Amino acid sequence: MKVKLNSMIQSIGMTKRQLRSMLIDEGLYYAGSTLLESYVMGALAHPHMDGRKHW
Repeated sequence: MKVKLNSMIQSIGMTKRQLRSMLIDEGLYYAGSTLLESYVMGALAHPHMDGRKHW
C-alpha cells in the first residue's frame, strides 16, 4: 500500500529527493511522538520516575 502511494506521489511530480525527505520527516515524527507518549505513560504509571528523590 505504501509503495503504491509513494509511486503515485512521484508520478504527479514529487522528486526522489522530496520523497526521501518526506519519509525521513514522517519517521522522525513517529519516533518523537512515540518517545513522548512513552515518557508520559511511564510517568503516569510510576510517579517516581521524574528523576527526583522522594525521601
